[in-house]
Parts: sequence; C-alpha cells; structure tokens
Amino acid sequence: LIDTPIQDGYEKNDRCFLGLWDNLDQEKKCRTFFVPEFEKESISDMKNAIYKLKQSKKNYLFKWEYLGINDYIYAIKHYFRIRKIKLSKCYFREFTLNKLIFEEISNGLNFGMAMKAILNYRFFKRLSELGISIETSINWFENQGMDKGWNRGLSEFFPETKKNGYLGMIISHHYLPMFPTKAEENAGVLPDTLFVLGEGLKAPLKEFHRDLKVLTAPAFRFQGVYRDSSKRHLSQDLTILIALYSVLKETKLILKIALETNKLFENRIPIKWKIKAHPLLGKQRLINLVGVTFPDDWEWLEGDFHECLDDVDVLMGNSSSTCMEALARGRLVLIVGNLHGLTQNPIPDSIPKELWKICYTCNDTAKALQQFSKINISKVDYQSIRYNYFTPLTKDNLNNLI
Repeated sequence: LIDTPIQDGYEKNDRCFLGLWDNLDQEKKCRTFFVPEFEKESISDMKNAIYKLKQSKKNYLFKWEYLGINDYIYAIKHYFRIRKIKLSKCYFREFTLNKLIFEEISNGLNFGMAMKAILNYRFFKRLSELGISIETSINWFENQGMDKGWNRGLSEFFPETKKNGYLGMIISHHYLPMFPTKAEENAGVLPDTLFVLGEGLKAPLKEFHRDLKVLTAPAFRFQGVYRDSSKRHLSQDLTILIALYSVLKETKLILKIALETNKLFENRIPIKWKIKAHPLLGKQRLINLVGVTFPDDWEWLEGDFHECLDDVDVLMGNSSSTCMEALARGRLVLIVGNLHGLTQNPIPDSIPKELWKICYTCNDTAKALQQFSKINISKVDYQSIRYNYFTPLTKDNLNNLI
C-alpha cells in the first residue's frame, strides 16, 4: 500500500515514485495499490484527477470509498475535543509553555491537516474491519499531520504490517519537522523504518532520535543524476540556469537578484541566462505574477530538468533538491539566501564549500561567479556526491523498500 501525493498535471505520470511501477514484476503489480493524497481546490479538479487515475494501469484505493459519514463527523468533532484537553504545567527551562500550547490548540490554523490525519487513521480502521491484509506500507514521509495519522492507524490496526516511510527529497537542516523524535516514535506516529535517498543522508536524520532505523532506497525522482555528465570548462563566458522554486516569494527574490547581477556584469563578463519555471507555476503564469520585464536574450526552458542542465556551468536556486542534483552532475551552485528569515539550504556540510555559495545580494553573486571561474571543474569529484546522496533504481534496491 503506497501513500502518494497527486499533483496537478502528474495524474498519469507519477512524480513521487517515478519508475517504481515499471520495475515491478506482474505478480508484485497485482499486489501493489496506491492510495492518492489529493491537493485540489475544487470538486471538478478532483473529479478530473480521479478520472485520469482510473485510466492508468495502476491499482488505486480511494479513501472515501471506505470511509463513512461517521468518520467525517468524528474528524470534524476533533475541533471541539481538543479544547477539552487538560494541560499540566509544561516548562522549557524556566519558561512556562502552557499559554503557547493552548493558543496553538485553540486557534484552529491546522484544522484541515488534523482532519486529514484523523481520516487516514479511520481509513485503516475500516480496512481492518473488512479483514484486509497489508504486507507492506510505504508512507510518502514529510512528517506532517496526515503522515502521523497514516502511521498511527497502521500501528493500531495493522501491528504486523511492515511500516516503511520514504523521504523522497533532500531537506535543509533548518526544516526541523522532518527530523523525527523519540517522542513521536513512542506515540506510534512514525514508520518502523525510514528510507532516504542516499547513505550521506542517514546520520543527519537521526539528530533527535539516535535509534531511528534509517536505510536507503532508490532516488526515484532523481535518476537523471546518472545522465552523462561531460562537463563544460568554465571561462569568462558563463551559462547560468535559474531553477525556480514553487513558492512565489522565493521565486521573485531569485529573479530579482539574477536581474541585478546581469546589470552588474553588463559589458564585463558575458553571461548567458536560462530560466526553468517550476512545473506548478509555468512560464506565462510566472511572468504575470512576477510583473517584471526580462531581457530578450534570456532563454526559457521546458521539459526534463537534466536535459536543461546539460549545457550550463552554474545552477542558481534555493531550497530545492535540484541544487544537489546539479552538484552530482558536476555543476556549480549558487543558493539565494533569505534576507528576512532562515535560508533553507539543502546542501549537506560534507560537500566542498568551493563548489557552492550562498548569495544574499547581487554583489555576493558577482563575487561567487568570479571565484567559480577559477575552479578546474574537470577535477571535481562529482561522482562521490552522486554515490553518497542518490541511490540508483535497481531491482535489489527497490525490493529493500517494498
């Protein structure tokens, strides 16, 4: 049973477990079912997505086909039940936390996520009542409320099931909710085993839970790092690919610094700029939202990210895993820092600092590009980055997960 997010435009092309289905033999396909988690804003969008999923050759279980009206009522009543919780005195050092906890409980900001969590829990309750047997569960793990509901439901109603979590991205050390704790394990809301993309990601994930069982599984979304990485030789003529994130605020910041850097280098170092919009935004929508005019010689790219990466020297991005993909392909990386909050840098400390720089201003960017131009990129050991952080998709590696 595989928990899988369904994003716009990817109903027929799995973006989370890319290649998993194609590498299963027929016997395993018959026993493998996907449970979609929709991110749709209207009923018509939902109907359209369901129609597309049913046209595929994959097996799907839709949660609402097993949930009853009582399950939805129970989830809604959570809003009222939590207000009856009696808090004992809670301290962090000498500070009392009760008011903060009560405020978090009572403001209802995460009520939608809480309902998803409870419905996931009740979904497994209903499956157990039907006598269904689940050999293995794979939870798309972001340690959100709905993940906790999924894993708690399995723990309570399917204690014999192998409960695997798959963290299918490379995350910043500052994204604390993604790092499991012992308290979460005691509450039964974690998978038994957490799978990450590569060996280099195992130890950092244990920061708050040293006994957490962490293994590696195929980097389904990132097999492009194994594409031929014949490297260009950096010179004064640079080609920079701007890989945009799905968050509009971050996207505007990257484009602002890129435009300012372009003006700064005008008539000094020729730079060829290329832009790849995030699939959830798209070129035209992005241009309308950003509201700036781009130079005519800036090139907008579409299609496969790694094809776009073939002919560039430097990737410019921020919190996306694309930064690590670029390093694994022998490209240098500029990360645009956040001037007003935490910079969500996905690059681990073990990666040589000369291969990537954090830039907060166009002057920082210009300095970094000048430093990059002095690197003999042909001597960069990008294969070790690829080996440590991206597990290849093979039958054996897939079997470890399923």
